[in-house]
Amino acid sequence: MAPYTASTPPRNSDIAILRPQLSSWTARLWQIGTTNESFPMLKLGGGIELRRIEDRQLADTLRPFESGLRNVACYLEHTQSDFGPAWSIGTGTIDAKNADFFLGKLMDNRIGPVIGAVIGGSTGRVDLTMGVVR
Repeated sequence: MAPYTASTPPRNSDIAILRPQLSSWTARLWQIGTTNESFPMLKLGGGIELRRIEDRQLADTLRPFESGLRNVACYLEHTQSDFGPAWSIGTGTIDAKNADFFLGKLMDNRIGPVIGAVIGGSTGRVDLTMGVVR
């Protein structure tokens, strides 16, 4: 797998879906390096089961990283980080130990306050769907 670098958004038909099964969340202010600057971040934890990935090609590609997909962290942040084109909201890495996704523009979007309200609400349940370009 490699980062998608085209200047235009991918077509819907070129996107496969990952749906982590979320089991925990942590909200806090993260400090940036050794500076006094900090920013709010929400960390969603869970896992991705290969058998639940509908796109068989993506599931087969991720099979060598199956153990890493058991420990998924999705960081939703308010940040000015450059994640590429305006339509791109984040980056992700998957290795043998874990999978980390940094979704930098998500909390600045209209969905950010909704996620915050749901997590703080009575259900505590959030579903997250991520598109992966094939």
